[in-house]
Amino acid sequence: MARMALLQQGGGGLMSTMAERYCTSCGAERSRGSRSCVQCGRSFRPLPEAEVLGEPTPPQVTRKRRWPAGRLLFALVPVAAALIIGDWAVQNVEMRALVSDVETSEQAMITYQSRVQRATSAFEDLPAFEQDESTVQGVLNSVEGAASSSAAKLIATDAEISSVKILPWHGSLIRARDTYLDHSAAWRDHLVRVASDGSNFAERAPTISGTFVIVRDTLPAALPVFPWSGLDERVADIIDD
Repeated sequence: MARMALLQQGGGGLMSTMAERYCTSCGAERSRGSRSCVQCGRSFRPLPEAEVLGEPTPPQVTRKRRWPAGRLLFALVPVAAALIIGDWAVQNVEMRALVSDVETSEQAMITYQSRVQRATSAFEDLPAFEQDESTVQGVLNSVEGAASSSAAKLIATDAEISSVKILPWHGSLIRARDTYLDHSAAWRDHLVRVASDGSNFAERAPTISGTFVIVRDTLPAALPVFPWSGLDERVADIIDD
């Protein structure tokens, strides 16, 4: 009866809570899962075991989904592979563009040397009595024309080489491009002097040989690990000439 009195004195919230644990007719404590009071026989709705015992129902905890480290690494593998392959392809594209422009520049130098060789050989094949001043001047005029034409060609090819797009982290390609431009500049200076005075053709500037020694190191070093077919052979042809 003391429980009944307590139930009647409590507020609405307390009354509701107590009614769930005790019979509202006689105040007897409700047994677990029972549908009626064991003391007075009043019927009531059975409560879950936790509520009967006065224990709070544990809240549902929603956990954030976390990727296991192994699965995360596995997912990153194809991304890393795609980046590596993409960078390799870009290196090959850059190298191919650089080699193509270098080949054009080298051809200008080879053309000049061939024209000089033909002019001087033709002069040397003449009988001594025909090797007069006018014949010599003809040779010099031919040499000057060859030098002027090749110098103009080098100016154009140098502009093309300078415009080759190379990613900042492809340092070996940047060095190869810059060292070849130094070599081309040495050749261009020599050709300009010969174009103004053909007699300078025999005084080949030592900087031409010095800069080409550096090109022979930097150009092969710029090749990708797995160069596209034929690219390494083209580089070998350049440095062997």
